Amino acid sequence: MQQVRPQPQSDAALAATLPSAGHGQVMLAAQLDLLYRNVGVIVVATMVNAAALAFVQRTVVDQATLLAWLGALAAAMVLRVVVVRAYRRGVKGPEAARRWANIYVAAAFATGAVWGAGGVLLLPQESVAHQALTCLVLTGMSAAAIATLATLYRAYVAYILPLLLPLGFQLAANGGELQLTMLAMLVMLVVYLLAAGRQHEASVKASLALRFDNAALVRELSEKMQRVEQLYGDMQREMAERARIEDALRAATRSAEAASRAKTDFLAMMSHELRTPLNAVLGFSQILAAEPAIRGQQRLADRVTWINSSGNHLLRLINEILDLTAIESGKLALRLQRLSLRGPLLECLPLVEPQARARGIVIADETAASPPPDVLADPSRLGQILLNLLTNAVKYNRDGGTVSISAAAQPDGAVRIAVRDTGRGVPEDRRDELFLPFSRLGAERSSIPGTGIGLALSRQIAMQMGGKMGHEPIPGGSVFWVEMPMAADGK
Repeated sequence: MQQVRPQPQSDAALAATLPSAGHGQVMLAAQLDLLYRNVGVIVVATMVNAAALAFVQRTVVDQATLLAWLGALAAAMVLRVVVVRAYRRGVKGPEAARRWANIYVAAAFATGAVWGAGGVLLLPQESVAHQALTCLVLTGMSAAAIATLATLYRAYVAYILPLLLPLGFQLAANGGELQLTMLAMLVMLVVYLLAAGRQHEASVKASLALRFDNAALVRELSEKMQRVEQLYGDMQREMAERARIEDALRAATRSAEAASRAKTDFLAMMSHELRTPLNAVLGFSQILAAEPAIRGQQRLADRVTWINSSGNHLLRLINEILDLTAIESGKLALRLQRLSLRGPLLECLPLVEPQARARGIVIADETAASPPPDVLADPSRLGQILLNLLTNAVKYNRDGGTVSISAAAQPDGAVRIAVRDTGRGVPEDRRDELFLPFSRLGAERSSIPGTGIGLALSRQIAMQMGGKMGHEPIPGGSVFWVEMPMAADGK
């Protein structure tokens, strides 16, 4: 039977193991996958540089010593290749990541130790030029290894310390003025390389974390879209059944058939774009909700409500994800201009007042009595932030509570808009998660709708406009605020 080699895990597969395996193990597995891919480059670069160094040093170093050192280095490279082949054929993933990491670190240490031996054996006393060449090659190998080994910082440390320390000791033992100068430069280089290696690993981890987040978003969007399509299909079946049963409503039946043909045409033209079909679904559900025949059937009316609610939720999620992606890529379009806060605020209040009125929540606009100074911001984006804060203040408030909006100039030249509510507040042990994407602080187990993206997106947009956003706990509620730069005179 032919043996099937395990394939590298995709980002989505690794992201799906996060709840069970833990973020640290999944991140380590992804780092190892990158490391083991680079071994071919390491082997070629190592042997080419070693051969070049040995060729130049052949006139000042014993031939037997050179051959023995090259043989040891070749053996270390063979070991690296054997480890890579075992990794590719073996069991991978988060559970086995620690074992494969230890193996890789050991192989890196062995390679570094052989190079370190070269720092002693290939440092002839009688030729300063050849000493300098040896130092140059060894430090060059250490610096170049950042790109291939610093993906896992401890592997990089295990490589460069045994590589450079013997060279340092040998330079110190020689004791000459030039050797001591090279030793000082070597010490500074080691400090720099260790810091650079740490920074490289941090950058790799940040990139991998973003890949995992994107994979999780794609999976969630797919699940939501499947749910909407299921509800949409149920609605079609209900409408077809009602058309067959109620002969008396011929006019309504003809309208439903025309709408069904429109839906069929729409589905035939649907592409991979998400917002276009979603907008069509939402618009059609609103038309159906207005039909007398639908309003007379509670089950059908509930179906329409479910479609509209799910579609709006998914559309908001898509728009917020697109905004987050635009911010991360630096492509968020902003039109900063001088504007009064009262404009965006007066546009947002009517959108949240129906929900507040239904729960007996009173909204107090304190900015009406004393209008705040003008700010420098994008009108639509500032309105997006204010609407998110007001919606949250109503959504997470108690029945019969209050929401107040105030604004005041700050000493640092900004204008702070504060939204105060009388809800249950944010648990103290979870306040650090407030502005993290998809963090709902336990609300995901309640009936309150939401995605956990709004606050994170609002904060990012505020920062893009030169402002900031924060939270302050108060007795019996919370205060969420956003600060925008005050518009200078003449702007």
